[in-house]
Amino acid sequence: MTTLGAFIEEKVGNMCNWLILEGFETRPIPELPQPQLMVMCDLLREHYQMAIENRSFGDLYDGHEHLPEDFRLAIKFVQDRPSLHDKFWRYLALFSDSVSGA
Repeated sequence: MTTLGAFIEEKVGNMCNWLILEGFETRPIPELPQPQLMVMCDLLREHYQMAIENRSFGDLYDGHEHLPEDFRLAIKFVQDRPSLHDKFWRYLALFSDSVSGA
């Protein structure tokens, strides 16, 4: 059985690899230990749940001090490429939802 931390680590890595393959030049989320990734996902849930549910880039930018700089740049990168929107929002929902019961 996989731990929640390992699951999140794998999915964050998948999202980072996907964005790099799409042309984003750096890793949008730094490589962090599993507990820190879980905290990041909890911050997404706590501060950006409505933005994620509404798929609102504007709301995602509000209070952006909770997000790493490279991730803010990745948000802009995705926002400028509508073909990436659906997958991006699904990743954020997965991250947020995965810690909601943890």
